Amino acid sequence: DDASGGGGGGGGGSPGGGAAPFLLFVAMALPTTAATCALWADANPAIEPPWSPTVLRRALRSTMNAFSSLSGVSGRSFWKNPNDDVDRVDATATVSVVVPALNEEAVIGSTLKHLASLDPQPLEVIVAVGDSSDGTASIAESLGAVVVKATGAVGRGRSRQMNAGALRAKGDVLIFLHADTQLPTDAVNVARRQLCAGKRTERTVLGGFVSLITVPDRD
Repeated sequence: DDASGGGGGGGGGSPGGGAAPFLLFVAMALPTTAATCALWADANPAIEPPWSPTVLRRALRSTMNAFSSLSGVSGRSFWKNPNDDVDRVDATATVSVVVPALNEEAVIGSTLKHLASLDPQPLEVIVAVGDSSDGTASIAESLGAVVVKATGAVGRGRSRQMNAGALRAKGDVLIFLHADTQLPTDAVNVARRQLCAGKRTERTVLGGFVSLITVPDRD
């Protein structure tokens, strides 16, 4: 009985004894791997490292899409980029450009011609002329703009002209523009990105462009 009882302890030993070689391997491998990755990144500065979060996320998403096509289960239930909804721009959002212009016949033509070069085009261009006494309204109409007129004290004043143009506008987004100012050619898409891009912009109601003032060259 004593001999058989003693045999029960023969399998005993240090529970962590088998882990020591593995830990030693990890301790040696990590610095070597890190150094190799650093050398690769230095030698390939134009290539995004395969271990970067973006590449790993893309690979995981591709794997989930492949799984989805094979199993019929949506990969989005396994993996969803939290920025998918945040950065999704509403390309259907319409933009109206409102130009308050009081006696601006000297500049309104060039401004409207530049607006015609925007890509994509706004839904409409509205020129609120107030009670202008010059050719601002006729020039705007000849260039296809919607002209909003008002007379007397009700129509005079930039804020009143802006309000009159806004009441006439049909767009989801309004861009108010000085009569002598030119927008960047991608202004419509810029407005969509800043005001119509899902959760990232759902609380944004107002934005503005940085003005760059230029003057003619002088001798």
